Amino acid sequence: CCNGTTFDPSYQLCCSDVIRYKPCGEAACCGPNAYTREVQVCCNGVISSRSSAWTECCDESVFDSQEEICCNKVVATKSNGTPGCCGTISYDIDTQICCQDHVHDDVSMSCCGHDSFDSKTHQCCGDSVFKIGDQDCCHGQVFSLELQSCCGDDIYTLTSNTSCCGDEIYDLRAHLCCDGKLEANTGWLLDASHYPPVHTVNCRWEVWDHHCR
Repeated sequence: CCNGTTFDPSYQLCCSDVIRYKPCGEAACCGPNAYTREVQVCCNGVISSRSSAWTECCDESVFDSQEEICCNKVVATKSNGTPGCCGTISYDIDTQICCQDHVHDDVSMSCCGHDSFDSKTHQCCGDSVFKIGDQDCCHGQVFSLELQSCCGDDIYTLTSNTSCCGDEIYDLRAHLCCDGKLEANTGWLLDASHYPPVHTVNCRWEVWDHHCR
């Protein structure tokens, strides 16, 4: 019975509740239609001719798996070497790297977004590459070590009287930083009045630059 209708399975098929006559050879259903497996292939409900023993499906299309590769439902010509997929194109995984669907020709490099970089000399920050030395990364943003400070989640421009305490910028003349917390510089934390204003002390009465330790 096929959707309430009788059929003869010796020469008919029930394909998605539709009765179809069996084609010659090894018959099968492809959605509501029948096809011959020896000479045809069913790809997501679409029947196509089988050109060789290496014919395979790529979404609704067919491709020759000896010469081609299916990359994200797109047929691409196989690259030299060991082929892999980078987005919808083929690349050699032994000699190239794939960075967000972009191919680069040096497998020793690292990825930063869709760009590549040398991790010995450069660093990745978010999707930006910068040279190691006078810059650093602050939560995905590049900043100057000489002119700026990463405090909490933000970048601040440094002045001679400011520093970072925990995640806050503070005035060295008005506050002290003890264990990541700000204390008003009223003088009671200092063990001696002759210390220069650039210094602060902690509760153990040890003198350090700007911070208690």
